[in-house]
Amino acid sequence: MSILTAAESGGAVDDLVLIQELARRPNWQIHAACRDESVDLFITDGGGPSARAKQLCARCPVRLHCLRYALADPDLVGYWGGTSERERRRLRKASRRARAERLAAP
Repeated sequence: MSILTAAESGGAVDDLVLIQELARRPNWQIHAACRDESVDLFITDGGGPSARAKQLCARCPVRLHCLRYALADPDLVGYWGGTSERERRRLRKASRRARAERLAAP
């Protein structure tokens, strides 16, 4: 996801709030292929990513970090780690199912 949030891209932001927000972000985000892109690229009206978003994620050096981050937070919207919200729901469900099967195995 882009380093800019929707609030930042919409107008002026108090410098202190911006610095605090940036300090809370995972370090891997500074290496993300999308770091200078608009959030709008990853959150579209139709719910799917743009072709540009898919291209960025496909070549991103921190894609797996991004995907792990997105899988850990079910409230994230948009395209993260090369996956849509629907794809991440499916991955979480498959992971829970596999974990349950491992626990049930003798």
